[in-house]
Amino acid sequence: MSSFKIVINLDVTALLASGRVFNARNGRQYVNLEVTQRREADTYGNDICVAVERTREERLRGEQKIFVGAGESFVFEGSKLVEKGGKPIENLEVPK
Repeated sequence: MSSFKIVINLDVTALLASGRVFNARNGRQYVNLEVTQRREADTYGNDICVAVERTREERLRGEQKIFVGAGESFVFEGSKLVEKGGKPIENLEVPK
């Protein structure tokens, strides 16, 4: 059975500046994010993009996404890493 892991780096400054942080009834603050996979990894190996979720109206108006982070995906078969950043890896064991 395979497992999937994503490691993400968020730009908290950009996240707070987006103005999308909202207060929930429980008194905590939240923001809705969308995580998408890139077609190809960037120069740092990031194959994941993180942006503040847009409303339907914003999408229809063609407003740009507010990118707040990037990340890298990992796929494991047991303890063996088989894919990193969307690319297959051969013979690389993960230490326990």
